[in-house]
Amino acid sequence: MKKVIKCLGMMALVAVAFTSCKKAETKSSITVASEDLITVDMEDRAYLHEASNHTYFEIGDRVMIFNISKTNPTESHCNVYESIGEGSNVRFVNSGYGDVAEDALDGGYYAFYPFVEPNQNIITELNYGENKSKFRVQAEQTYREDKVSLGDLYMAGNSDAAHLDAAVANFQMQNIMGVLRLMPYEAAQRTVTKIQIVDNHFHLSGWVELIIPEVNATELKTLFNSYNTSEAWMNTANAIKNRMGYNVTDGGYSITLNVPEGVQLGTSKANTPKFNIVLRPLALSQGFHIIFTFANGDTKDVDLSAIHSLCIKPNTRLDQGLNLDNF
Repeated sequence: MKKVIKCLGMMALVAVAFTSCKKAETKSSITVASEDLITVDMEDRAYLHEASNHTYFEIGDRVMIFNISKTNPTESHCNVYESIGEGSNVRFVNSGYGDVAEDALDGGYYAFYPFVEPNQNIITELNYGENKSKFRVQAEQTYREDKVSLGDLYMAGNSDAAHLDAAVANFQMQNIMGVLRLMPYEAAQRTVTKIQIVDNHFHLSGWVELIIPEVNATELKTLFNSYNTSEAWMNTANAIKNRMGYNVTDGGYSITLNVPEGVQLGTSKANTPKFNIVLRPLALSQGFHIIFTFANGDTKDVDLSAIHSLCIKPNTRLDQGLNLDNF
C-alpha cells in the first residue's frame, strides 16, 4: 500500500517538459493562465482563498507545448513558448526551440511549466516514437521574499483548440504541487541561510517518467484531495499509476531552500519572515524533519516524525508557524 502511495505522489510532480526540437522560424503565440492557491492555516484551521495567493507568470517564464498524436506517436512534436508579460493571464510567444504545427493532432495540445534549459529538467522520447517524457524535480530551491522559488511551482494544462493561435489556444494551467509556507521563530532571532525538509517516507525530488497524453491535472488533484488508506482508493491510485506509465529514478527524500543572503527570524509567528517551499502532494503526511542552518554556523534538526496531521495537496498553500525554542 505504501509503495502505491509513494508512486502516485511522484507522478503528481509532473508539470515540466523538454525535448530537442528543430529551430523555429515563426513567432506564433498562445494565451496561458494560472490559478490561485488555496490557503490552509494549520493553527486556525481556516480555509481561505485570498487575492494574495494569485500565481503570477513573470517575463521570461517558459512553457513546453506538445502537439500529440495518439495513433502515430512518431508525428508528435513540441516547442518552447516564452512569456512576454506578467500576470495570471498572459501571452506566450514561440521562443525558437522548435515548431508546433498550427493544426492539432488527434491527441491535442499539452502545456507544461517550467522549461529551464535543454537537458536540465526535461527529456522526451518523442524522437523514438514514444509519447513519454522524463521530468526533473529539483532538490534545491532559492528563497524569494513573498514568492516561491523561480521555476519550481510546476504546472500542467491542455487545450482542446483545433489550431494553435492566441485567440483560441488558451491553456488553463493547474498547479500540481503544493506550498509549505513555514514561519519559524525564536527568542535568539538568528539568521537563517538554509532550510532542508527531509521526508520520512516520500521521494521529494528525482526524474519522473510519464506518458504525456495520460497526464490529467484535474484527475490527479481530485485523487490527492480525497486521499485515504481505503482499499478502494488504493485500487484507483494503482490503476492511474499504471495508465500513466509512471517510473521514477534518482529519487531523493529532501528539498533544500537556500537563502543566499540570509534572513533574520522574528520572535513570533506574526513578525517572522515567511519561507515558501514547493513540495509534492502527500509530502509531510508520514512524518518529517526540518533542518535549519544559521549564519553563525549553528544547525537545528526539528524532528516532526510523530506528526502525521500535515499533508501537502495540489494547489494548496499550507501555513505553519514553528516555535524553534520548543525543540
